[in-house]
Amino acid sequence: MRALIKQNEAVNIASAKEEVAAWEEMFERLQKLSPAHAKRKTLESEEVPALAAKVKELEKQIPEFRLKADEGCLLNILTIIVI
Repeated sequence: MRALIKQNEAVNIASAKEEVAAWEEMFERLQKLSPAHAKRKTLESEEVPALAAKVKELEKQIPEFRLKADEGCLLNILTIIVI
């Protein structure tokens, strides 16, 4: 009976050691992800909204630039017609 108990204890200890090793490996992988997670949070909370605001500002200028481009094209056409 004692031999059976000792054998069972050995199995439990080996199993626990394997489990601890697996958890340590998982912990190391998660630690390596920490900088990527921090960068993602910065992107989501600061950089992406700032770029979106900049895009909106630039989009507001599109009609003005189209008008200037059309005026330039019209001026070129008139110059060609006059020559």
